[in-house]
Amino acid sequence: MAGSTYAEGTVKNWKVTLGHLKEYLKSTQGKDDIPFNALDLAFLHTFQVYAATQWHCRKNAILKHIERIRKIVNLAVAYKWVEKDPFSFFEGKHDPTRRTFLTQSELASIGEKEIALDRLARVRDIFIFSC
Repeated sequence: MAGSTYAEGTVKNWKVTLGHLKEYLKSTQGKDDIPFNALDLAFLHTFQVYAATQWHCRKNAILKHIERIRKIVNLAVAYKWVEKDPFSFFEGKHDPTRRTFLTQSELASIGEKEIALDRLARVRDIFIFSC
């Protein structure tokens, strides 16, 4: 995004959250937008349930969307567009994640894979090298 101080991935994540939020509002309330003073703790809880059941999001993904929504709400509080944080009593803890690594056998399998396109073969080789 030209002129933005945010990384491209950050902007993409915000757009995804905005899209989800709009879909949620349209589906559950028949609206495209919601005023800050209509937000409350129940809103976040129903958003969580909707994200889990309709988008099949896991807990950590849902909490990332909620974190982004809360950042906007915190700005609204700072600018005095709302008197207090409607989500102040919301508690959400991320589940710990466990990263796994490729085995030597898996790396070898990737390295031996025949790829017809030179560009993709180069990407594979760079990936193997970086590992």
